[in-house]
Amino acid sequence: MVKSWKAHNDAINCVKWIKELNLIGTCSYDCNVYLWAPDGTKNGSLVLGNKATAPGAALDPETAKYRRGWKVQVDKMTQYKNDLVYAERLWREVEKLDYKEMKAKALERARKKQGLSAQERAQQEAK
Repeated sequence: MVKSWKAHNDAINCVKWIKELNLIGTCSYDCNVYLWAPDGTKNGSLVLGNKATAPGAALDPETAKYRRGWKVQVDKMTQYKNDLVYAERLWREVEKLDYKEMKAKALERARKKQGLSAQERAQQEAK
């Protein structure tokens, strides 16, 4: 059985099975790291960067201690550029589509499904 769940608010850039802990770790461009049990239960999380503290606000000593251990740079520009390349490639494929032909084929399939004869279809098109 395939299990799925939603956790992150941006693209996930790493999923790791942690055999020793029997957990799944995920991290994302949303600056969150989550630990999951195999059944999908979230067991813990880390917030990276200054997301949880207002800009310019002083950190309490414990938060400051943990933050010093995280020197993570999120490269959103690379993700954005990769998304643009994909979007451009997709756009070129969409431009090749012949929508009139697609519509005509869909209409023909619908008419065949209704069981109309070629003569009845010609009469409907003449109307």
